[in-house]
Amino acid sequence: MQNLRYLCGLHGRRGAQAPEEAMAIVGLGGYEDAPLRTLSAGQKKRLGLARQWLSPAPLWLLDEPYANLDLDGINLVNRMVQAHLHEGGAALITTHGAYAAPPVRTRLLELARAAA
Repeated sequence: MQNLRYLCGLHGRRGAQAPEEAMAIVGLGGYEDAPLRTLSAGQKKRLGLARQWLSPAPLWLLDEPYANLDLDGINLVNRMVQAHLHEGGAALITTHGAYAAPPVRTRLLELARAAA
């Protein structure tokens, strides 16, 4: 919780969202007092998603947001992106797992080496 409150103090926060709500949204309710070092990789990813959710930034830059997440976590990312887009925001997502991308209008850019 301290991590999220610090972020909100630096950058502000999205609307009336509170850090406690963000923790609950990402499935970390009950971990408010847990030191970051004690969280698993997936839980740390979820904390990062809570930070993103609280951010007032209109453009989200997400690098491999599906890494270290189970299917519920992948669905969580997609729901969060959909909600952000619905509120007029935009998201740039880089991933090796395009199969997990949210069901929204997308533009796909595939990078490959030129044939020699």
